Amino acid sequence: MQLMSKRIVLSIVLLFSVVLVVHAGGQDRRAPDSQTRSPHGPLAIPCENCHTQTSWKPIRAIPEFDHNKTSYPLRGMHAKVDCTQCHTKLVFSDVGTRCSDCHADIHRGQFGASCEQCHSVIGWNVSLQAVRAHENRFPLIGAHAAVD
Repeated sequence: MQLMSKRIVLSIVLLFSVVLVVHAGGQDRRAPDSQTRSPHGPLAIPCENCHTQTSWKPIRAIPEFDHNKTSYPLRGMHAKVDCTQCHTKLVFSDVGTRCSDCHADIHRGQFGASCEQCHSVIGWNVSLQAVRAHENRFPLIGAHAAVD
């Protein structure tokens, strides 16, 4: 009878231990004011600014993030690009800021790395100023003048 009592007591203790472990594992043991560790690196904005309460993906249609407060404010066409086109990795600070980090060099290095000499963030079309500078240095004459 004593053996039976010991087994019952051990079974009850084991059952309570399992219940405690399972229950503790399901609880959020962080302090209410603590932050969830962000997979995005040093990003000091609430998760809700980009994510919904339902899921991490997809992000909200219009995330609440002021890119002007970063070292790379979005200007021109860059402001119209979807976040995930530039931020392909989770750590957002790993995004390059040079034109060549995102755009192919169709000139194959022929004009150097200073894209802004001819192009602007308004669009890839060559600026009128660049055309005039080109005409001053290399005037289009003959059949070249008729080329559009």
